[in-house]
Amino acid sequence: MKNGLRSIAAPRSARLLAFRVARLGTVLLIVTLGTALLIDLVPGDPAVAIAGETASDAVIAAVREQYGFDQPILKRWWEWTASVFTGDLGESYSTRRPVTTLIAERLPVTIELTVLAMLFTVLVAVPLGLYAAYRSGSWADRAINAMASALIAVPSFVIGLVLVLAFAIGTGWFPTSNWTYLDESVTGNLSSAFLPALSLALVEIAIITPILRADAIATLDDDYIALARAKGIGTARLLFRHVLRPSSISTTTLLGLALARLFGGAIVIEFVFNLPGLGSLLITAIRSNDLLLMQGLVAFIALVYVVANFAVDLLLVKLDPRVAAE
Repeated sequence: MKNGLRSIAAPRSARLLAFRVARLGTVLLIVTLGTALLIDLVPGDPAVAIAGETASDAVIAAVREQYGFDQPILKRWWEWTASVFTGDLGESYSTRRPVTTLIAERLPVTIELTVLAMLFTVLVAVPLGLYAAYRSGSWADRAINAMASALIAVPSFVIGLVLVLAFAIGTGWFPTSNWTYLDESVTGNLSSAFLPALSLALVEIAIITPILRADAIATLDDDYIALARAKGIGTARLLFRHVLRPSSISTTTLLGLALARLFGGAIVIEFVFNLPGLGSLLITAIRSNDLLLMQGLVAFIALVYVVANFAVDLLLVKLDPRVAAE
């Protein structure tokens, strides 16, 4: 019987995977098309922006031909998309360096902020959500819900500014803008990353905590939880071993989406804290009117979002086979 069920589930899983991969490819093509259109949507002639206002007509024409601005948009899109999937995002004309190299130099800072913020989110939101569910209706539960409601209404960059005023300028406990790389000093690196990562995490904590609380309350009403309580299982073991997993489907989805949001939010926070990540690189590209660098950065960030959502879909199928059935 089990072998029969497995033989039925296997083709279904294969079809689901093929569908998700096809959808991923379609979304990626749409993303690259939208990114390629950025240059045409920017006011003015991109060739003039590259060559400069004082450049001669011959120089502008040469730049237009070099970068393919004289070609139809669909042809430019196809050639640029083909190069993107080979890892070539073009060349920044303000620095004359490959966009992929510039991204690779700044990416570690953004990744570190994203990972730290995700770690803070999990370490705080999961215990808070479970405890609020266990103490449902108590003053602690109401306090946690009030805190989540307050934080969810505040953008992360505003939280960052408040944290800078309180813990960097006010007390001097953390640096305001200096970034210490990990190979220079571990403690210095964590000190410079703490406030930016916390600024990002607080909003995600406010989103995830009430969702996990609601799912955990439903789980706590199940019969097997009453049986576990009757056996005298401790509160911590009950919540983290017996309640968390069946209550984690929605939370897992939100955490997967949060990873993409945190990556995008880190770019904004980097500007607030003046950190050398992708955010400062994007601001530099905007200020220098470097359209090709902006195009490459937007494409890379969009690809991160799309791939993260794809990974969440696959993880949900693994955690809950009912998703595949649906």
